[in-house]
Amino acid sequence: MLQLMFCKYFYLRRLDYDSRADRQYKFDVKATDHGNKSFSGQASVVLYVTNINDEAPVFSEEKEDIVAKIREDQKAGSYVTTVQAVDPDGDNIKYYFSRKWVLY
Repeated sequence: MLQLMFCKYFYLRRLDYDSRADRQYKFDVKATDHGNKSFSGQASVVLYVTNINDEAPVFSEEKEDIVAKIREDQKAGSYVTTVQAVDPDGDNIKYYFSRKWVLY
């Protein structure tokens, strides 16, 4: 008679992609039968952790608003400022512009 038994493995802490350089966790599993003459087998398991987008991009300026000034008679296409952000997850960043009129 063949009896199949399954083992479920639960990790007791969050597996963080960013905290391990190799992005993987390894462990061994041993299975033992309860026959008159006991036998066992062993397998190595490798969990490859995939990245999720769990961190927001960070701008190089530490202020909430980045301020740049330009003269009203400046030619179209002139350099105004540089805005740069870095994503701690390593994801590609897309920049979007929206109007924000501020009257002084």
